[in-house]
Amino acid sequence: ALEGELQSNVDVLFWWYKTLYGNFDRIIYLLDPRASKGGEIPNWFMTLVSTFGLGFQLLLIALMLVLGLVDYIIPLFVVYTLFVFMFIGIRKAL
Repeated sequence: ALEGELQSNVDVLFWWYKTLYGNFDRIIYLLDPRASKGGEIPNWFMTLVSTFGLGFQLLLIALMLVLGLVDYIIPLFVVYTLFVFMFIGIRKAL
């Protein structure tokens, strides 16, 4: 832990991180076992994949809240999550 932090707090937060994101990673590797062994990935693909990051998703949520589209946030992310399968297919084809 850094100065001013408690190691026990860091351990708890890291456990939550591994539990939530680790399971997601395991699912991705079940769907695409060779994901970490691929060659060079094009910049355009990495840019599109980056839209699955938390920062971009929070930006989408914020924009939808400002625009009064609250009722569409969950349906958007349900459909948005389905694109993961498309990206796995594209990555396998590269």
